[in-house]
Amino acid sequence: MIKKAFSFLALVSVLVLSGCIENLQIPILKEQFVTLQEASSEDISYTIQAYPTEISPSKKLRIRVKIAANKDIENLWVNITDTCLFSSKNIAKHAEKLGAGAQRVFSFSLQAPKSVDMEMDCWIRFKISYKANATLVKDIVVLSEREYTQRAKRGELSQLRGEEVKLPSVLNLKVTFSEPEPFKEKEELYMYIDYANLGSGIIEKIGGSGTSIAIRFPDTLENVNCGEKFSCENNICTLATNKFLEFFEGKAERTTCELQTKDIRKPISTGKLIVVAKYKYELEDYIIVKLKRR
Repeated sequence: MIKKAFSFLALVSVLVLSGCIENLQIPILKEQFVTLQEASSEDISYTIQAYPTEISPSKKLRIRVKIAANKDIENLWVNITDTCLFSSKNIAKHAEKLGAGAQRVFSFSLQAPKSVDMEMDCWIRFKISYKANATLVKDIVVLSEREYTQRAKRGELSQLRGEEVKLPSVLNLKVTFSEPEPFKEKEELYMYIDYANLGSGIIEKIGGSGTSIAIRFPDTLENVNCGEKFSCENNICTLATNKFLEFFEGKAERTTCELQTKDIRKPISTGKLIVVAKYKYELEDYIIVKLKRR
């Protein structure tokens, strides 16, 4: 068996030296990145990879953070907030926009210290932040008084409740009313908007720094007033300058709007209520790598 192995190697050597094999492929070991963290939400998915996961003094640690957008996001930042004992000249990476379905890989290089007294686990911490929109669209159905009365007698009012569509988001918007739908013309009522953070990250507040809330009411409603934190004009209410909705334990203060249905002068009138909340979202995560002694 040994003689055969040597004969085979000798044959290969002869062929290479004679030019019979011009492009002999010798296998080269490639860097094998290891996935140490991964997570997913309605907004984004991400993985954090590192190579190597056990690092000797003075060696480099390479990290890749892959972000996949499940919806349009903007002002995306990936920061290393704690490098443990490693050093790096660039610990923040940025992308202006990332469209739904797009991916982006951010690469970091960290330098291990020259000497380590004892082998240890290093926790390297990250913060991922971005801005995105939560959108709710709801049909508002208003009936004339006569139509309302006739349908109420026939038990048909529940058939005219408007459809509601919410785009996937870590920020959930919930709209309710003081009166059951559909509404009767010339009726005074209240609308409530509740905000809830469904993800594992943080929404500190909405308002300022490029975040906002806009509520567009259909023409079937009038005399809209959403309180002192909102400016309302032409059936559009926006979060006023220097006003904020702060989140506590994942929820923000409820928005309450006073409004009235119009005299529609026809049996049924339908319009769309549109609520758009632009928010900043922050996620924190970490990886653990082993720092070895020389």
